[in-house]
Amino acid sequence: MSELQFEQNTKRKHRNPSARVVGGRVLLAFILFLFVIFTGTFGYMLAEGWPFSDAVYMTFITMSTVGFSEVKPLHPHGRLITIFIILTSLSFGTYAVSTITSYLVSGEVLNTLRGNRLEKKLKKMQNHTILAGFGKLGRHVARTLSDSGSSFVVI
Repeated sequence: MSELQFEQNTKRKHRNPSARVVGGRVLLAFILFLFVIFTGTFGYMLAEGWPFSDAVYMTFITMSTVGFSEVKPLHPHGRLITIFIILTSLSFGTYAVSTITSYLVSGEVLNTLRGNRLEKKLKKMQNHTILAGFGKLGRHVARTLSDSGSSFVVI
């Protein structure tokens, strides 16, 4: 059955609900990180009166938990901003890592790649038979089609 292209639940990539959900979660994690960078940078600029370069640098070293010392001494409002950045970046980072890990571990990457490969093959096929079902009769028909060298797709 070398010609047999069997895929139960064939769905296009853009119609795959789980891939869409995971993609949305990754996008959400990215947006949340941008929110922390924006909030931290402008928070330091407003609360501490720092220039943009110092504020964004302080935001990144705080988000990365590198542990360098402060760019300049912090006022109480600046310390609150630092606490906010630490808590939110760790929370959002954990969310992003768990989302990406879930995507990889669930096999969704392979399903997406298989779906893309199958979709390309299907687009190239011409004058083929579509076999609906793969029960006892469907298997028999598939063997017959395969033995005769006919191109077919099982759905």
